[in-house]
Amino acid sequence: MKTPVTVYNKLSSFLSPPVYVLDLQDNCNIVTGDNEGEICIWDYHKNRNIYTGKGKHNSRIISINLLKKYEKIIIASVENVITIWKLKYNTVSGEKVIDENLYCESIFRENFGGNLV
Repeated sequence: MKTPVTVYNKLSSFLSPPVYVLDLQDNCNIVTGDNEGEICIWDYHKNRNIYTGKGKHNSRIISINLLKKYEKIIIASVENVITIWKLKYNTVSGEKVIDENLYCESIFRENFGGNLV
């Protein structure tokens, strides 16, 4: 009999483990960010990865915040990049799941003059 693999086991086995974790407050999913700028969304009931990608981040994720009312997450990285991601939900079998086709809605990058471009 196989031992079930949990999301925690998967997270702790990465070469670059997550440095930031956020619960999406939907009783199902968490978001992680790592030192390489990779963002993952996990379904912790089904023990599976829903999304993995970097978006415009190339270095350590320093913040992940949820705007639950607008179904968006805001992600910041150490290279002064802020991205806003819209969470698309589908109704499948009466349950709420995250659409695997996330998209990056906005990108803000700070230049050396201190202005957002």
